[in-house]
Amino acid sequence: MTNYSPITLCLSLLILAGMLSACASAPEDNEQNYWHVIAQQHMNNGALHYQRHQFHQAVHQFISALKTYQRFNAVDGELNSRINLAKTCIALHQLDLAQQHIDEAQRLITSHGLSDKTVYLDIMRSSISIQKGELKQAGKLLEKYASNTSLPEDVYTALLVNNIRLTLLNRDKVSPLLQQLELVAKDKPKYEPRLWRFRAQQDHVQKQFASSDKYYFLALQRYRSLTDSMGVLMLLREWGANLIQRGEWQAARVRYQDMYNTALSLKLQHHMSVALTGLVQVLEKVGDAKKLDWARQQLKNLSR
Repeated sequence: MTNYSPITLCLSLLILAGMLSACASAPEDNEQNYWHVIAQQHMNNGALHYQRHQFHQAVHQFISALKTYQRFNAVDGELNSRINLAKTCIALHQLDLAQQHIDEAQRLITSHGLSDKTVYLDIMRSSISIQKGELKQAGKLLEKYASNTSLPEDVYTALLVNNIRLTLLNRDKVSPLLQQLELVAKDKPKYEPRLWRFRAQQDHVQKQFASSDKYYFLALQRYRSLTDSMGVLMLLREWGANLIQRGEWQAARVRYQDMYNTALSLKLQHHMSVALTGLVQVLEKVGDAKKLDWARQQLKNLSR
């Protein structure tokens, strides 16, 4: 057994104490905004996933951003996270969950005097109301901003798009609104395919079917070139429904099958269900029993 002198033992204990102290204390953090950086990274990642139509991944990132902002009570960050979550849930057609995020966002707006952000909530509220067929409610929400000429351009355009959607559903005069969107599209060509879809819908209502198909085809080509999956999905849904109304069953079948394939690749169950429902209606008419059984089985699988 080794014997240590009292002095040697004392020095050893002091060194050990110093080592333990060094391990127990965190190194000096020169990045005082560490959690700000982490939260913003989550937000940026979520925005990238959203732009790529990777909505499930976007939700995960926005939730992580929200939780990070909450740890230091960054109210603006919390609010923006809620807005992004609501927008993404609408894209996923998770409308009840989107409404929950909107309600939480409204609580933050009311509590902290952030009323300038209310318009973003009202745009999403109107989108939900349109999707649910609550057209009067959507009209009331949009009417609040009818005379507001100081809105940012992106906000103005989002309100305009929902106004056009609502006007078409109400079968009201839509041409003046389309002219406004045409002016926007001249400066921002990304809105051109949306304009063409609206013109296709307008021409369909007026029974100008050849013109309607022309606009749908132009918009579809543009969406494909932009790899805009959601634009493709919504166009195929509209076009398929219009073709069913016209009794053009084989053409409708192509549109709904393409819609289903696209929705399947994106793992968007709601859109898969819509496409399959359209396919069932078409296949019953054309008498393809084998394919009809397949479509019905896929619908049943989705509902489980």
